[in-house]
Amino acid sequence: VSMRSYSSSQKDLIGLKEDDKPVFRAEVESTDYIVYVSNKGRYGVILVHDIEEARWRDIGSHLNQYVKFDPSEVIVSAFVIKNFNTYRYLVTTSQNGMVKKTLMPDLEVKRTNRMYDIMTLGKNDLLVGAHVAKEDDFLLMVSKQGRYMKLSLDEVNAIGAKGRGVIGMKLRKDDLLAASCILAQQREVIFMSHKYQFKRMKSD
Repeated sequence: VSMRSYSSSQKDLIGLKEDDKPVFRAEVESTDYIVYVSNKGRYGVILVHDIEEARWRDIGSHLNQYVKFDPSEVIVSAFVIKNFNTYRYLVTTSQNGMVKKTLMPDLEVKRTNRMYDIMTLGKNDLLVGAHVAKEDDFLLMVSKQGRYMKLSLDEVNAIGAKGRGVIGMKLRKDDLLAASCILAQQREVIFMSHKYQFKRMKSD
């Protein structure tokens, strides 16, 4: 979407199909790359210039025009990157509490018309979070039962794109990881439930 179309549009209205929801929005340049990550532990890369331009109110293109998805596969995260020559990491988390830290240069690909593995998942496991982070950042993981864990990323070894990762949070048998996020300089965090309960607390 051009900035002209965005600026002249009603910002709280966006073209979406039924049962769809936005997962990412950012101001980009045509030479930037969009990296998107799915719940099946796969990722794809697309050059902004290759995306068909649309208006803000349009539904837009479907990723199936560029790559093939499994019927049950959904995008859980996406981010912009100008080039892959960076010391940052992609940190991924799964609903079974697994964590993986991958160097960003390991994500660079020559072909953008296919998906690649970013985290090998165990049986009945799904990827729930994918975050760009620095070595000295922290990872916050929250379970469906309201338990949480803060993990220093410098204690997690970097693993190649096809690796499985390590146990980041030990969960009870009937519990699953619900969400994760990166903490850098934040002194406070806010937790919110799908039943509208929320609380604020110190991050340390």
